[in-house]
Amino acid sequence: MIQSLSSLLHEMKQNWPQATDVNSDLYLSLDRLKHLMDYHAGLALARHGLTNASFDTLVRLRVSSEAGPLSPTEIRQNIMVTSGGMTKILKTLESRGYIERMANEKDGRSSLVQLTRKGMDLAEIAMRDVMKSDDELTSRALNQKELTALANTLKDIVDKIEKNSPSPILP
Repeated sequence: MIQSLSSLLHEMKQNWPQATDVNSDLYLSLDRLKHLMDYHAGLALARHGLTNASFDTLVRLRVSSEAGPLSPTEIRQNIMVTSGGMTKILKTLESRGYIERMANEKDGRSSLVQLTRKGMDLAEIAMRDVMKSDDELTSRALNQKELTALANTLKDIVDKIEKNSPSPILP
């Protein structure tokens, strides 16, 4: 069984106090929350034959669907997977009929990717299931007002850090 966050933080403070401060508490808390949410979202996505990364790809394409197709690099940089991981995800989604690739008229060496109608429908259904899973998980700990305040605070933090830091781009 995985050690609880409270127990881990307590053990760190006892055995390695130099490695603990408010930032390490924040990082470990956010990391654990992300893992919990990913795990529960993964359970909901598995019912649709999707992984978290393939769902993230569908979401990225759905969000940009009005603007047109994206290059694999544009998708990869936004969902933060390696180029090899992106290739595997796109091949799987294409073989299932959720996306289609087309030649990039501006750059003949690359392709562009867009959702098919089937992919659009799956993205919509899967998103509803993930949102329901997220709500079930977070409502165990926070009411709507607390959740909104936390989300707004985290968005503010990320916005400020992104403005003043280089963008994390994976190879």
